[in-house]
Amino acid sequence: MTRQVATLRLRAGALRVRARVAMTPAGLVATGVLVSSVLLSTAAVVRAAGHTRRAALPKKDDPPALGTLREDT
Repeated sequence: MTRQVATLRLRAGALRVRARVAMTPAGLVATGVLVSSVLLSTAAVVRAAGHTRRAALPKKDDPPALGTLREDT
């Protein structure tokens, strides 16, 4: 198998960074699957959090909560 190579060189003032990564095609596929699963699970968590928030909001026909009732004096 032929390795895929990526090189990064970054220079900002006195700071210099050089990085090199080599991966096989199987490694690229595995990385793609991992990133996809992280993105899908994040979307599921965000959707579930929104659903929970909507469920906690009072419905239009619900009576007011006891703590929100005021006596007019």
